[in-house]
Amino acid sequence: MAAKDILRRNKTSFVTTLCADYKIILNKAYENKLITQREYNNLKSINRENVEGHVVELVDKILNKGEETCQLFLALLQTDEIQETFP
Repeated sequence: MAAKDILRRNKTSFVTTLCADYKIILNKAYENKLITQREYNNLKSINRENVEGHVVELVDKILNKGEETCQLFLALLQTDEIQETFP
């Protein structure tokens, strides 16, 4: 199954899990060049009351970037540092 399909089919689970500490995911996505500086700044400064809005926007941004970025994002989520933060 394609990474984009996995991410889309499990979007709700990803969002729920990543809400625990969305800033680390946002920073890691930027560090790994999955999002640009401009996208990082825009995602960081969303004026929403809840964290979920930030995570949804990040996941949507990743989905819109295509299969390769989705693969890289899923690989990021499987790193030890992220697994320790989000068991």
